[in-house]
This record gives sequence, structure tokens and C-alpha cells, in this order.
Amino acid sequence: MSDAAVFRRTLTSNKDLGGASLATKILVTRLRRQVSDTPSALDQAIRELSSYFDKHQFASKDMAAL
Repeated sequence: MSDAAVFRRTLTSNKDLGGASLATKILVTRLRRQVSDTPSALDQAIRELSSYFDKHQFASKDMAAL
């Protein structure tokens, strides 16, 4: 499964992110709310989440929690 597909599923679900870092949990929660309020913002939210993982190596282990 591609990263974009994982991000799309993550942002459109309520899956618990128990194993993720606090920073990742906060970002995903904010993006989920944004997508819930404005579904057309999904592609932008996916890009933001992808950029976050590209910029922050510490978050790479959080991919498993998604």
C-alpha cells in the first residue's frame, strides 16, 4: 500500500494512534478534524502529513501506528 493510501485511510478513520509520538497524534487529530469539517481538504491534508514524515525522521517509526 502506498504512503498516500495509508495517509488517506488514517485521515478518514478513527483508528487509535496509541503507538505514535505525541507530535504525530496532535497533527493527525488536527488534520482529521479539518478533513471532517471540509472533505475537499483531504488531498491537502495528505500532502501536509506526507511532508511531516519527510521532514521529521523521528516520526518514521510512527508509520507503523498508522
